[in-house]
Amino acid sequence: MTMADLETALELIRSRPDLSGFVGERDEALVVVAEAALGRPLPPTYRRFVRELGAGAFRSFEVYGVIDADFEHSAVPNGIWCTLQARRYGLPMGLILVATAGYGGIEYVLDTTEQDEAGECPVVIWTARGTPREEVAADFGRFLLDNIREQLDRAEGR
Repeated sequence: MTMADLETALELIRSRPDLSGFVGERDEALVVVAEAALGRPLPPTYRRFVRELGAGAFRSFEVYGVIDADFEHSAVPNGIWCTLQARRYGLPMGLILVATAGYGGIEYVLDTTEQDEAGECPVVIWTARGTPREEVAADFGRFLLDNIREQLDRAEGR
């Protein structure tokens, strides 16, 4: 369901522009530069998200991605900048920041050390304190869809 989950999430996002704030489509060349800065390719669902929406938020759910090629002097939600900054403070090389849990030092990351046959990676919780790894989604498409649905439920009072 990997890419299908992502497609459903993208449709939901596009159906509610009143709840969405994304930087928009990113050029392929920029994504290649981002991958080079990270030292690894982006998993297919996350790569497609970055190409189509870049980075941004749906209600209160902020998704890190690619904004521009300035990975030294940027800010959230530039996920490449966030990841490179976090590596200076102990984030392992195989992890890529994609969102924050919103409370002190708990991050959602793609664990690129565990790829399936399609190149997808699980989204896990990472903390600088060394909390045991907890998988929250099998891949980025499922992670995005689950969070978009949660935000829609909240918006509609469910």
